[in-house]
Amino acid sequence: MSESDIYKYLSSDDIKRHTPFFVNVESSLDHVTKMLAGIKHGADIAIGSALKRAASSGETVAAKALTKEYHLTQRDFKRYTSTRKGKHVRSTASGTSVEIDYRGIHIPLIHFDTHIDKNGCIVSRVKRTSARETVNGAFRAKFGSHIGIYERVGEKRYPLRQLYGPATPQMLNANYDVRKAVIERVKETFDKRLDHEITRIMNDQELIQILNGRRK
Repeated sequence: MSESDIYKYLSSDDIKRHTPFFVNVESSLDHVTKMLAGIKHGADIAIGSALKRAASSGETVAAKALTKEYHLTQRDFKRYTSTRKGKHVRSTASGTSVEIDYRGIHIPLIHFDTHIDKNGCIVSRVKRTSARETVNGAFRAKFGSHIGIYERVGEKRYPLRQLYGPATPQMLNANYDVRKAVIERVKETFDKRLDHEITRIMNDQELIQILNGRRK
């Protein structure tokens, strides 16, 4: 098993620290501003809603693709992935760039293909193409409601350290084809949902009154 598959020496900061996966969507948003000009914050609401849907669709694409490569369920992939959605990040020659930031902490090793063999040893496989290997000195333990794979730091019973697999952004950054598919889906969904959100807001008279402060 390659060294990058299992992480043994992570501090609490290392578990949370990773390289995020960014998606920049460049689109001409002038028509949004013009069509919703008479509605206070209308353009921001439309863009924010479209970004939220686009981020979710990109995450779904990533989960389906990467769980075919890694021994991880789509549920766990999404559980350990979070998104931070920007709005108008910067102006470009072709319009406005909006940014979606995929983040995630290292995933506990127990969520991959990890079990106890007939000899009582922990065996694990992070990638589906990898061979199962024995994780020497590791054991399964429960602390509170959490069950994980641990090993002792020294010869004494404590302290212990939990073993981890990679974080979801690492999986994304390591696979060009999946990154490309996610970016394409995010851009496609953003453009489609933006038009939908414009229409939805323009047709919602109650929302317009609330935004413009005219509701009694």
